[in-house]
Amino acid sequence: MKYEVLISDGNQRCDICRATVDSDEVKLGSTSTCMGVTGATLWRHLKCLTPADARKLVSEAQDETFPTIKGFADLNDGVKTDFAQQITDISEKKATTPAKKAGGTKRKSAKEPKEKKEKKEKKPRKAKEPKEKKEKKEKDPDMPKRPKTSYMLYSEDNRARIKEENPDIKPKEVMQKLGAEWKAADQATKEEYGEKAKEAKAEYEKAMKKYNAKQNGEEAEEEEAEEEAEVEAEEEEAEGEAEEQAEEENNEDEEGAPVAAEEEDDE
Repeated sequence: MKYEVLISDGNQRCDICRATVDSDEVKLGSTSTCMGVTGATLWRHLKCLTPADARKLVSEAQDETFPTIKGFADLNDGVKTDFAQQITDISEKKATTPAKKAGGTKRKSAKEPKEKKEKKEKKPRKAKEPKEKKEKKEKDPDMPKRPKTSYMLYSEDNRARIKEENPDIKPKEVMQKLGAEWKAADQATKEEYGEKAKEAKAEYEKAMKKYNAKQNGEEAEEEEAEEEAEVEAEEEEAEGEAEEQAEEENNEDEEGAPVAAEEEDDE
């Protein structure tokens, strides 16, 4: 490492403490060389020099002169003396360490072995019951189909045309073209198919009313048939009980007749 000393002009900052080096104050610069390349000069106050670096400079000094420091010879005698004294004072400093607290350091007590916790027995998991699949309701073939939208009606009318214009087109591309055409269609076309969709919806609502009425009628007939069957079952049961009672009465009369005949003979 090479050192250089100059008198500050007041425009230099210390690269260590970042404070300004006052004018007419001595500043010390150092440069290092790595792989044959010299780095930038690092400028500092004399007081910012480390004790290790100061001791190195003192070891290289000759009769209070520092021949290894560039610019030292150009200083006047008074500055040279002050410089040498400051370097010597810094070299005699020792690295300060924080004072230990009274009582010294406490020894860490040996940790008591922790008691091992007993492992809890894992409860066996309950086997998941398979979920019952919901049976899909079969669609009634007689139920009216939902009405088509204006776009669906437009697609039905124009799908064949697009296939003829594009023989090698894929089904997905047909839908894309139809969607693009419908989006770009004028207001008159959209209103035309909108009216068709309204008519289809009105027809659907009429058909649903008829269908629901028919369904309600069939349910009513089924309920009447069930009630009639219940009444018939009750009547049959009542008739059966009446017959059983009549048979019991006949049996009692037949058993009482011989007893009366025997009493008459005894007299």
